Amino acid sequence: MSMKIHKIAALLTFVPDMLAAAPSLKLELVGPKDVVKIDQQQLELVAALPETLKEYERLSQIIKADRKAMQECQEAMAVAKSLKQGIDLTLRFTNTGKSPVKIQYGPDTSKNLLNVEGPGAVAMPFNGPITADYRMPDPTTIAPGETKEFTISDLSFGTRDLSRWLVAKPGSYTASVTFTTTIKEEKVELSSNQVTFEVKAE
Repeated sequence: MSMKIHKIAALLTFVPDMLAAAPSLKLELVGPKDVVKIDQQQLELVAALPETLKEYERLSQIIKADRKAMQECQEAMAVAKSLKQGIDLTLRFTNTGKSPVKIQYGPDTSKNLLNVEGPGAVAMPFNGPITADYRMPDPTTIAPGETKEFTISDLSFGTRDLSRWLVAKPGSYTASVTFTTTIKEEKVELSSNQVTFEVKAE
């Protein structure tokens, strides 16, 4: 009986992890080159967003909620979501192996799970409807020694990049990404380094 257990344990040791990092693909996150300057009024608007999100969640749980209050929350959330803060990050993929690597990058075939930390980091989750159509871009081939870059615009992340991070205060922020894609029809998860960027009010 113990022999069978040992055999099973040995087999499990060699089962590939479906979400293991691709050994020949390096992921690097690159932050803004310069200090990001954001209008003070815009920062103050974002600073009020957490309370708006909390109130919207509270109203959503009430069967006969105040429609006007709900609408005001939705409008405030829409305004915040449309803000352009100009904080763009770059995902840099480098093939460190000896063979070409094909990755799926784009809606429904990959996902950026972005994490931002700092004195005024506010996560703006997407809570609207999503169309059922499956969007599949052409695979991106990265040759040995080659590097491919993709932009994360305005700290967007999640399913179809519909969620985003916003900044409410000046200061130092750190960001990192966990990227999920498909390589050879298997899901692969890659983790990036951590980058730091500075925000100032103007």
